[in-house]
Amino acid sequence: MEDLVEVVSVLQKNNPRVRNVTIIAHVDHGKTSLSDSLLASNGIISPKQAGEVRFLDSRPDEQLRGITMKASSICLLYKHEPTDIDKITHESVTKASPLITTSSAHELGTKLALHKTSPNSASSIEQISFATESKALWFRSSFPVRDSGPYLVNLIDSPGHIDFSTEVSAALRLSDGAMVVVDVVEGVCVQTHSVLKQAWDENVKVCLVLNKMDRLITELKVSPHEAYLIVKKVVEQVNVILNTCATADRMEHSLPTDESNDIQLSPAIGNVIFCSAVHGWGFSTKQFAEMYSKKLGMKAEVMSQFMWGDYFFNPTTKSIVKKDPTGKLKVTFVQFVLDNIWKLYDAVMNQNDFDKVTKMLTALEVKVQPRELKLKDRTQTIQIIMSKWLPVHKAIMSMVVDHLPSPAEAQPVRFPQLLSALTTTKPEKEEKDDETEDKTQDEQEGSSNVQQADISTEQSELIAKSLECSNSASSMVGYIAKSFTVAKTSIVTRTAQPARTRPEPSSTPRQRQAIATPREAIDDDEFVTRRSRAKKEKESTEILDIPIETQAPKEITPVSRPMAETTAIVSPEPTTSTTATETEVVMCLTRVFGGTLSVGQEIHVFGPKYHPRYL
Repeated sequence: MEDLVEVVSVLQKNNPRVRNVTIIAHVDHGKTSLSDSLLASNGIISPKQAGEVRFLDSRPDEQLRGITMKASSICLLYKHEPTDIDKITHESVTKASPLITTSSAHELGTKLALHKTSPNSASSIEQISFATESKALWFRSSFPVRDSGPYLVNLIDSPGHIDFSTEVSAALRLSDGAMVVVDVVEGVCVQTHSVLKQAWDENVKVCLVLNKMDRLITELKVSPHEAYLIVKKVVEQVNVILNTCATADRMEHSLPTDESNDIQLSPAIGNVIFCSAVHGWGFSTKQFAEMYSKKLGMKAEVMSQFMWGDYFFNPTTKSIVKKDPTGKLKVTFVQFVLDNIWKLYDAVMNQNDFDKVTKMLTALEVKVQPRELKLKDRTQTIQIIMSKWLPVHKAIMSMVVDHLPSPAEAQPVRFPQLLSALTTTKPEKEEKDDETEDKTQDEQEGSSNVQQADISTEQSELIAKSLECSNSASSMVGYIAKSFTVAKTSIVTRTAQPARTRPEPSSTPRQRQAIATPREAIDDDEFVTRRSRAKKEKESTEILDIPIETQAPKEITPVSRPMAETTAIVSPEPTTSTTATETEVVMCLTRVFGGTLSVGQEIHVFGPKYHPRYL
């Protein structure tokens, strides 16, 4: 346990190995079930309970209703092991999408900081044009190849119901990336559109998780080709929503549209995962490309580019073609991916053929105990097989590490979005009175120069340290996304355990027993007597001695009675009232941008419209 705490503390100071991720989705699309599968990979819960226990739904009303009502977070560890296909696939992706490094992220952040300024001059219109294109560039960008080793993933499970959308906003402002979970059967719903728009507004880079793939097999009973058309439609719908947000920003500032810069989520890139959180399996197309490249004698990097889309494998020429010459070939995603999953489900759930399942597992190089194959509950059997063949946590965590930014990469982009007053020389536009409207253009230019000069050198250094996500900053800068009150009784505090006194070695066994059990020995009759006496004393204290009028008044007149007088009638003895500040404490969810937050540190909280000019 001490080694684990030491690893976490070391990773927290290593920003490139940290990921702050939020799970967002429509209600009942499987966010909490997916988080259960990720928790099971860290040994927090049993893999058999994943998807059923809903560990992050800690409130009793959440468990009763079966929905998430409050955002909850947890810290997970993942050991990343990149393969050769990751490096080669990354090279092909960077040709179509820009590569984001820490230095280029600073340039994007500067442009995005100007996104909120109002277009009142030709230069500002040009700045807004750059800012709008930079925002689309951030969502289309890719990142350098990740190193192998442990990573720390701070996961937030957010609600999906529209009544708790404020929890989603708070979770997104604390995160650098988001996983959008979509039920492939229900498709893109209203709240899916809403959370995607929120992620776009907050500059939070997104990845897509297509959940509940098992429902296509067990409930809808569609063919693999029909399933391919369904999931393809869902991916297209999500891409349309993101590109609609980008187009709306361009139209808002009267900028021309550019279809060549469309945002794309695609399994070929690696930012789309197919999974079943309840059955504990998930995969990306590159996993099957590695699997079949050796059998077909093709390069894995070539095959991974054609595992998604309308491509066909010609067995005669052993090549991948765009058109089916015979009309009988299957799409590569159907032939190499979905067909195998559908056959395995059919053999386990429908045929219950032990020999056939054993042969398939031998070919897939999956080891399962014979007693697990002979379980009466076939759902449990398929869950064991699929979770060992395609563990969902590997696919999800690998996507998070490879395609979502670290704090050092995202903070230059996210910091200006949240604290724009610190990174721009002009404060937000305020209401002007009659005297302010009579200012000349020269006076307005002079005031802007004063505002720029108001930012001191110390504040400029603090901003630079925050953009660098530096832990060594002299001052701490953070963003409070949410504040709430909590009763003191519900807070768990650590108290020092009293030291145990051991009996002296020279004492007799009877003396040692007396020291270990200080309770005096009593017989059964004495115990019953004491229990009845305590019960009577408890009942007597619960009865209040309040005088009750035997005759009702003839006329009842309404009397407004103060609260103190009302409470005095209920309680016969005067009591000291405790204020809310004595029984409750204020807690905040805060994102630290620079420095270190420590116990006992004095902090200053500024409002959302803070600017150094007003100090």
